[in-house]
Amino acid sequence: MNTLLQNLVTLPPELMREHIMPYIRYKQPNDLCEDIRSYVECRNYLINLYIERYQFLGENNTEWLEWLDNDIQRFMNEDITQMLWFSTKCIDRYKRLYILSNKSDLSVIDNLWHNYIRNNSLNSVLINLGILNPDEREDLVIFVHILQNQLGT
Repeated sequence: MNTLLQNLVTLPPELMREHIMPYIRYKQPNDLCEDIRSYVECRNYLINLYIERYQFLGENNTEWLEWLDNDIQRFMNEDITQMLWFSTKCIDRYKRLYILSNKSDLSVIDNLWHNYIRNNSLNSVLINLGILNPDEREDLVIFVHILQNQLGT
């Protein structure tokens, strides 16, 4: 945070006044604030749930994160194994990302496979939670609870 503040001080005053301050001074739209609040609450809830659920793996074990990533991927793809195919709903969700918004479905799928191989589980969890809207995050929590109940917890 200190580095950010140090860099802000070095910016020309007109840049600060014209392009940065308008975003700092005014309250953001309620929908955006609710989306951010939902993201943070869902992220914290799911991470704590999976840490507790998989605590038997050991304190320094992060396999719980891979399980969380897998379960979110299942939700994103309507509980269809991604080895089989990506659902239209899943592809449409990923098209919410600016970089994929104008891509063909096959390009989106190619990008998903490439990023799946390259990304670690934490990045995947955070990106996927960010793609979802607040209502979908609520549905995800319900989906996860159903999965947990199937496991007998």
